[in-house]
Amino acid sequence: MVRGNDQLIKKRRILIRFTPLALIALVFVILLCGSGCKVASTNRNTYLVGIYAPGNPTNYAMLRDVGFSHIVSSANLANLDAAHSTGLQVIASPGLQAHQNFDTKRVWSTVRKADKHPALYAWYLIDEPDMSKTDPADVQHLNSYLKAKSIKKPTTLVIFKGYEAFDYANIPDIMMLDRYPIGWQPVETFSKHLRLARYAAGPEKPLIAVIQVFDWSYYPQVFGAEGKNTRPPTLEELRNMTWCSLALGSTGIFYYCYDDNGWKMKDHPQQWDDLQKVVSEIRLFEPFFSAEHDWWEKKIQYLNPEQSFNEVYEPSILSAKLIVKKGNEHLATGEYIVCVNTTDQFIDFKISLPSIRNGSVLSRNVPDTANHLSESRDGFITEKLDPFQTRIYGPLLLY
Repeated sequence: MVRGNDQLIKKRRILIRFTPLALIALVFVILLCGSGCKVASTNRNTYLVGIYAPGNPTNYAMLRDVGFSHIVSSANLANLDAAHSTGLQVIASPGLQAHQNFDTKRVWSTVRKADKHPALYAWYLIDEPDMSKTDPADVQHLNSYLKAKSIKKPTTLVIFKGYEAFDYANIPDIMMLDRYPIGWQPVETFSKHLRLARYAAGPEKPLIAVIQVFDWSYYPQVFGAEGKNTRPPTLEELRNMTWCSLALGSTGIFYYCYDDNGWKMKDHPQQWDDLQKVVSEIRLFEPFFSAEHDWWEKKIQYLNPEQSFNEVYEPSILSAKLIVKKGNEHLATGEYIVCVNTTDQFIDFKISLPSIRNGSVLSRNVPDTANHLSESRDGFITEKLDPFQTRIYGPLLLY
């Protein structure tokens, strides 16, 4: 690391080589940046919120206005142009899915045309290789082929089973997990598999959670719905999986889906309204979703010990410490604790907050923006969370 004085000397040496006009401009830039200037993002939304199968490009402006920043769609240049004109980024297949002895000519035909397009965000290597029993070596082969071509964009893939993530997590630049439990498994299953995917990916690799919005009965060719209570998620379940994704360190959240010719969102106005609400809440609380996660000496006590674990034998209350470095009109900078009730039950519990022993702390229930006061006594706050409810504590100051 260059020390401050050495760095200043280097800057002065560089200045000598410039013309007077360039000197003035460079000095201005150095002084401005030295005062803390940052390059402003051209995207009004910085946290990745995407949707699969966006349908016709005529939908793109509407999806952007709802709050989506990314779509999973085609690498066709006309499609990329349409996405770019509306400010959306695209995750797209490089012409095919990874498999043994893939057609390199077909892949290169797609990649050479689209890789430098400003709307292309990442190359989608394969969808759920764990379900198709695709050999990780074949996925790695496609990834290595793309890297050998010096592609500019990162690679990604999505898996369905979190416990299979270990076999694939080291291949792409970005890991994705889709687990769609509504209608056949407890909703907590989603968080369990997402946690396993995070463990496999490690703390640094980007992880995108993909959340179910559809009803499994619309896919009889891939899901035996007979005898099962198939349905789309409720608003509370949708919001819960979204905030669980935050607590588990997801660096982006996508939803499946808008229109894949099976599930058509326009035919389900209630689900579309629910999804728009949840996406708008992500944007409202965006400083949380973009916040840094931090460790603290977590202590949670359940007043009814039988409620300590949910239906998939994970803690009923999922919690995380978040450091918000840049707030907005609804959230101040500072440290926060987020608690998510992962169950469909009322949970009475006590939780310790960092550096808070006796006094009142600001709290709020998602999606409310109004603050309330929660009392800490002898280092613990005693609380009750409604089914699937999320509560936020902070910024962590005494009031």
